[in-house]
Amino acid sequence: MTTRLHRLTLAAAAIVIAAPAYAVENPLESKYGNSGAKQGGVGAPLAPAPVIPDSAARKALAHLASHQHPAGGWGHKYAVDTEPVRAPGPGNGPLHPARIEPVVAKHALLYPPTLADTAVVLSAFLDAGRTPGAGDGAAELARATEALARAALARDPLAKDAAGRFVEKYIGRAVAVPLALDALTAARDKSADRAIRLTAEHAAERLIDHLRATQRPTGGWANETQFAYVADTLAFRALSLAHRAGLAVPADTLAHARNRALWVYDPATGDFGTPSFHNYYQCCATLNTLHQINETARHAAAQAARRAALPTATPADKTAATAAAAHARSAATALTNAQSLFFKKLRDAYRRPANPLAPNKAAANPLDPHPATKPVPAEPADSDDNDDHAPLRIRVPVTPHDAIAYFLLMEAVQSAAHPDARPVTDGVARALAKAQRPDGTWRDPSTRDIQDHFLIAFTARALLVPPPPEQKP
Repeated sequence: MTTRLHRLTLAAAAIVIAAPAYAVENPLESKYGNSGAKQGGVGAPLAPAPVIPDSAARKALAHLASHQHPAGGWGHKYAVDTEPVRAPGPGNGPLHPARIEPVVAKHALLYPPTLADTAVVLSAFLDAGRTPGAGDGAAELARATEALARAALARDPLAKDAAGRFVEKYIGRAVAVPLALDALTAARDKSADRAIRLTAEHAAERLIDHLRATQRPTGGWANETQFAYVADTLAFRALSLAHRAGLAVPADTLAHARNRALWVYDPATGDFGTPSFHNYYQCCATLNTLHQINETARHAAAQAARRAALPTATPADKTAATAAAAHARSAATALTNAQSLFFKKLRDAYRRPANPLAPNKAAANPLDPHPATKPVPAEPADSDDNDDHAPLRIRVPVTPHDAIAYFLLMEAVQSAAHPDARPVTDGVARALAKAQRPDGTWRDPSTRDIQDHFLIAFTARALLVPPPPEQKP
């Protein structure tokens, strides 16, 4: 019987913030619904666009649309409680020219755009079906694409404005380039405007060159930060997407990146992850890497099959098609086995103590390095967590690194046939929607003074991933 995930909990404090510091009339906002900022309350969202599967994602996109910087990109909006507020200098980075001052209000400050924030927000709108060439918000997304391209074509794409505070500290500034490559590749493929496509393609090629030139002997790019492996996973993902989109990605760069992204994966046993609080973040990253390998293998097999079917096909073409098909089957098997192992790990992490009289304490969240402190509510009397078919009860915290993990996981299992895949992704989506604030944002409790557009956009991207197919009982 198909399992169901229900009653997910979130340990997050409610935080009262000042009114938005910056709001403009933006077609993107009217498309996704008003968050209520302009009227001082919670606005009723407009009818959902067919391409948006989740109202929480619509609310998040509406908020992001209303906070686009005049320079075209997005940065952090810092909420403050005391005066005076001193604006930072305008800077000289490619995303915020000197002529554009930060927008300042009495109790809040909208910082200039960063490469990482702009890339993730642009990707979220592209995931939602918006394009920079036509339709609602086309002009605003075109400005964002152009701003991102200017930064990519700068002498040093990783200037001081490349990433925000959290990204710099925990993931590393180097992750900004893969995120920008991801966004520019999607803008190139989805834009109906030829000039925008050419601009995005030129900038994406520049970022591929940058990644090749700065790749370390280990195959990765990130500094020794806490979540450096997440940056390397996102780099392999961006290079894989660019390769499948037809951009010229050096084979050795892609191969080294793949090996680095699989550093905790044992192909002999299929096991992955290390015995640490990073285990489940590593699992989500590894699953997504195997997903990208599978998608690339399927793409190559389809191309080889088309060549082999041509009237001019040679025996070598047919042999290559056979080999590519075998490689695709192998990649699919590796991904399926990894998905099964992941859901087993998830169940094992949340099993109740065998003794029914033992205190029912919350297990540490497998997607959060911080220990959970709130007790798990009691299960119904007929539920047994030691049964492999019983419902799971997991926690879904909201932090930037968790949002990335949810996105990587949901993308990696979107075609999974495992019976736990749909219940888990549905449960995560419901928990994220429940944790959303009335203004369409999510807040990391550990950063009380910051409204993080990086976090909001990545959470929205996770919600926009199509869910796995439902499995019949």
